[in-house]
Amino acid sequence: DVTAVFLIDEREHLFVDKVEVRGNTRTLDRVIRRHSKLVSGAPLSLLSMDETMRRLRATGHFDDVSFSVSESTSPELRNVQINVKEKEAVGRWDLGGGASSGEGEVGYFRLEHTNFDLFALPRSLTDWSDAFVGGGQSVYAEIIPGNVESQYMFGFHEPYLLSSDRSFTLRAGSQQFYRGVYEESRIKTEPEVRQYLDDEHHLSLALAWRLDDVSLNELSPSAPTTIATTADRLMLSYPRVSLRYADLENNTYGGPKGVLAEIKLDAASAATGSDSDFFRANASADYYRPLFDRYADLRHLLHIGVEAGWI
Repeated sequence: DVTAVFLIDEREHLFVDKVEVRGNTRTLDRVIRRHSKLVSGAPLSLLSMDETMRRLRATGHFDDVSFSVSESTSPELRNVQINVKEKEAVGRWDLGGGASSGEGEVGYFRLEHTNFDLFALPRSLTDWSDAFVGGGQSVYAEIIPGNVESQYMFGFHEPYLLSSDRSFTLRAGSQQFYRGVYEESRIKTEPEVRQYLDDEHHLSLALAWRLDDVSLNELSPSAPTTIATTADRLMLSYPRVSLRYADLENNTYGGPKGVLAEIKLDAASAATGSDSDFFRANASADYYRPLFDRYADLRHLLHIGVEAGWI
């Protein structure tokens, strides 16, 4: 028999004193600190470092993230330096297309700036080197032309509205539907404020307001009665309340990993400024699991989803 004896040197716990950010020339310090689990007065651990590194890399703003630790004024305190190396390119573009028997042929183009700053104005008319960069916001334009359905959208997202646990999203654009016996066009706008209910930003509650200016044109005598008796133009104006649980790890090439569940409620009436009255509820849940994920950009993805609605 062999007896194993472990000699444990239980030292004093270490705590974070000062946190410095180094290496960032465009991205603001506060954007990096939002994702950091290393805050002054908190315990210093490898788990908090690993989580901070994972969060910062998930933003897509940095090529490399590392840490260095130095002694502070007290034996139990340590100063921590977060060292980042910013990516030269802070955006992405997608190009694609497809066809189906129901929706016809469609093209797809999306241009997105992933580290946008609405308030970073150019230094002068000739110096735009760091203009509108570094605030952690995102802005995108999406063009989807088709012979049956077309969509042209613009979006803006501020993940930390006024440095709080609220986010702000604005989506606006137009849609066209060629339905054979009539044509439908929509101009829509949807501002949304979302409140995160936990420190990890998994659970959130949002309030949005949807405005759809709907026009019906080229009505054929064979159009459905519901369409034929509807006004040529109407406004849909209604609030939307949504409760979301999202535990997702996104990868640009390999797709998401985790769980997304959401419940949405819409209520439209004359009181909300809508020309049509309705109540609508929608619930959905999606599960994403990577397969053979030795390399994230080569892995397969299993997606299981369920959705139910009532109006």
